[in-house]
Amino acid sequence: MDPKAKGAERWERFKSKGKTRYVLLNGAIGWGIPVGIAASLLDAILDKGFSLKYITSVPFLFRLEINILIFMILGIIYGFYMWSSMRRTYEGKKKRS
Repeated sequence: MDPKAKGAERWERFKSKGKTRYVLLNGAIGWGIPVGIAASLLDAILDKGFSLKYITSVPFLFRLEINILIFMILGIIYGFYMWSSMRRTYEGKKKRS
């Protein structure tokens, strides 16, 4: 299958499930949580070195919660951006066809 057709098919699948679902699943959860965890771990490793004791400590877990919250909010923004980008890309092609 042509990659452009595959992308259009994928867009139709996302569109049928709705913008809110896309933004929450692909933005906040699919992007925000993993990036929040990765940022927390990277910060801990660079700041304290890899220490299981630190990673299970209250200060790290608090930092982890804050980072996940921040990146989930950014993930919502990212999700809206990606939704708009796909809509312009694939619905613009429909109008030109």
